[in-house]
Amino acid sequence: MMMDPNQKPAGLETQAEPQQVEEGRVTPPSDLSPRRWWGLLRRTGVQVFEKRLLGEAAAVAFYALLTVFPALAALIWLCGTFVDPAAATQGLRDTASGLLPAGAAEVAGELLGRLADLQGGGFGKATVAAVVGAALWGAVAAAAQLFGALNVAYGELESRSLLRLCGEALLFAVGAAAFIVVVLAVILLPARLADEAGAEGMEQVLLHLARWPVLLAAVALGLALTYRHGPSRRCPQWQWVSWGGAFGAVAWLLSSVAFSLYVSRSGGYDRLYGSLGAVVALMVWAWLSSAAVLIGAALNAELERPPTD
Repeated sequence: MMMDPNQKPAGLETQAEPQQVEEGRVTPPSDLSPRRWWGLLRRTGVQVFEKRLLGEAAAVAFYALLTVFPALAALIWLCGTFVDPAAATQGLRDTASGLLPAGAAEVAGELLGRLADLQGGGFGKATVAAVVGAALWGAVAAAAQLFGALNVAYGELESRSLLRLCGEALLFAVGAAAFIVVVLAVILLPARLADEAGAEGMEQVLLHLARWPVLLAAVALGLALTYRHGPSRRCPQWQWVSWGGAFGAVAWLLSSVAFSLYVSRSGGYDRLYGSLGAVVALMVWAWLSSAAVLIGAALNAELERPPTD
């Protein structure tokens, strides 16, 4: 028996469509009772395992890691055209050590050191073209993989053409890179300027602590934008993506802090993997981050599902 090409596979037909949300058939998240929220979180956990979102997160993390080296090389080359390359590299190292878990920061520092040595010899036109091309290809591949994983989380089929998908993935990658640069500047510049101005005591502590709420809010906003425009479906209203964005941001921050504490205090990866311990730690952190993103998407999908009781 031939399947209707417009028919969704089994297990996806129960997912609420965006227009069902707009018609008011689903209770707004702000009106849900604590009991309904508990059931919602429980169903979200079930969907994470039934849809194998942790495996999808591993695929997203793999493509994202492929983009790290050429993206950092392109960033150092771009910064080196405006400021001293050594200063740019040191600034990126400080950023990585301040925001990434221990193992991830170590790998990022090593990559930046090698790239700084390469920059010291000068980037030729062919090298610049290769680096930028590799960064763009990796970013498009990672964004497309993320879109596919979000489709799985939302129970949607990809309906965009290959050309449109690649175009949207490229726009997403460029926009995400610009968003990250702006957020890092907003987070790090005040504390850096305060240090240079000789700020001490409570003022310095408050400036360093204030970056975490700003980072959390920025991640939540970025995730909400991703959930709204990434999957192959009509864009929902903001209230249907903001809750998953906030949940994913908190899950990402908590998992990153917990993983950083584990790596820094146990040294388990170095004992087991030796010189590859830092690389494995970076891979695990990337997987945890991708999992937090997809779990937030699964929560949004459950929020849009019509009530069954």
